[in-house]
Amino acid sequence: MTLSYRFLSGRRGIAYTVSGRLTRTEFNSAYTSVLLPSFAGVPLFYVFFEFGDDVSQMDIPTDELRAMAAVVTKASPHKSFRRVTAIYAKNDEPFARSRDWRGFVAQIAEVEVFRERSEALNWLRKRVAEKFNIPIEL
Repeated sequence: MTLSYRFLSGRRGIAYTVSGRLTRTEFNSAYTSVLLPSFAGVPLFYVFFEFGDDVSQMDIPTDELRAMAAVVTKASPHKSFRRVTAIYAKNDEPFARSRDWRGFVAQIAEVEVFRERSEALNWLRKRVAEKFNIPIEL
């Protein structure tokens, strides 16, 4: 499994890309080593999370996914504006788990899950422009 990320728009956004099989260790690492420290600086306005077409399984139990979301929610000092997150997940399991995640982080993020990448990016561009008036770099 490969999980990569890059900060965008002067660290106001981040894009994650996943290929292969996503495990709890990798997902937890992405959030604890990258996302949580970013809360100390500028608010993170948007996230694009892309599951590659080869991702068909996620090795993360629902209880652990919920617990990770609770950590992120508690750690976020910028709850007032609810960051915008678009998740592209073509395959069934990542799509379903992403919808779970959407519910778990609803307090701090406006999340939508898409099966089409172009729809996800179009929605993200529109929402970020409407809410924050900043362009996204994807």
